[in-house]
Parts: sequence; structure tokens; C-alpha cells
Amino acid sequence: MRKSPTARSLAVLLAASFLLAGCASLPGSETTGPGSSATIRPTEKPKATFYPSGSAKDNLPVFKEVLELAGAGTSRFDLESSIFLLVEAGFSIDSITHTSPVTKIQGQPDSISLGISFAGECLVGQFSTSWLTTDVLEPTASGCLIGKVQKATLSSN
Repeated sequence: MRKSPTARSLAVLLAASFLLAGCASLPGSETTGPGSSATIRPTEKPKATFYPSGSAKDNLPVFKEVLELAGAGTSRFDLESSIFLLVEAGFSIDSITHTSPVTKIQGQPDSISLGISFAGECLVGQFSTSWLTTDVLEPTASGCLIGKVQKATLSSN
């Protein structure tokens, strides 16, 4: 039995719609870069548990998992998504700082550092497009990170 051209076109259109709809909901399916206003909102939630009255060490697994969900250690990292997920997990946005996600000439830096002051200690993540490391460290006189840092913010998207 032959399909009519209209039925064939409808089938192709439906298949394309399903493919596009599926891609739109994947974490990291959009690309963002310096100067981009698109923000990825990962659909996955961390499986690790946030302990509001726990120690920084107790919360290291959820901190690391959130960074991984936001693409830290890969080329698809999105800083705003990591901040969004950290706040959604229970961390205070006021305690989050990070180094600049762009260089002075609007390029991608070799690495980014993100720190959270928590229970008198610091959760610190450092990452590039190919590696991620996290740890609990003692705060310095200037806070969790050394150098020029920025307070975390979320856009109203």
C-alpha cells in the first residue's frame, strides 16, 4: 500500500517535531557563550541530598553533582545553570562566589572557580572544559576564593 504525499509529509513533520521537542528538554542542548543571553535550565535534579544543618563535607556530594549536571568539566558548562541548581538544592545565593566566566577579551577562560561559604568552611569547585575537582577548604581572609571574584546572581529569565 502506497502512502499519499500528504500522509508522507505529515509523518515527516511529526517525526521532526518529536526530535526537536526531545532535544529542547535535554540539559546542555542549548549552547551559551560569552555575550549569550540564553540560559540553560537543566531538567535533571541532583540525587544527592542537601543537609542544611550539616557540614560542608556532608554537602560536598550535592555540590559536586550540581556542577556535573551543569556541565562543569565539559564544553557545555553553564554558570547560571549551576547557580540556579545550587540555590534550588538549598544553598544560599548570597554565599556563592565565582571567578569570571569570560576573559577580558570576551573569550572562555582556561578554568573557572566557584565557591560557597557554608558552615564556616568553603565548598570549592574548579573546572575547565575537560576536568572538574571539588573539595572542602578553610576560608581565607578574603573568603572562599582568592583573586577577583564575583557574587553569584540569577537573571530573571
